[in-house]
Amino acid sequence: MSTHSPERHVERRLVARCPVEEAALIRPVAARNQPRPPAHPATIVDVSVNGVGLRTSHEITLRPGWIVELGVDGAWSRCRIIWAYPHPEGGQAAGVAFTNALHGFLPALLSWLDREDARAAP
Repeated sequence: MSTHSPERHVERRLVARCPVEEAALIRPVAARNQPRPPAHPATIVDVSVNGVGLRTSHEITLRPGWIVELGVDGAWSRCRIIWAYPHPEGGQAAGVAFTNALHGFLPALLSWLDREDARAAP
C-alpha cells in the first residue's frame, strides 16, 4: 500500500474535481494475446477532466504506477494509479489519471459534470 494520502495531493490539483457517486468496473491490463482479467466493482467518488477518485472493493489491490482499465457504461479506458491506500470502511481509495486525452467514457464524464453544474446553480 502506498503511504501517500489524498491530503498530500490536494495542493497539486490544477483542475476542479466534481463529487459524484457512479458505478464503474476496474481490471488489470492484460497483454493482447492473453485473456482479459476479471473486472471488479468500483465507485467513482469524484471526477475531473484529468482523472477520477475511486473506491474499490477488497477484491482488487491497486498500487501507484500500475496501469489499469476503467469501465464506465460499457466503455473501457486505460488509466494510471497515482495513489492508493486502504479505505477505513474496507477496500481501497485511489486517485486515477486518464492516460488518453479522449478516453472511452468521455460522454458519461461530461454528463456527470453537467448534472453537478446544474445542481450547483442557484
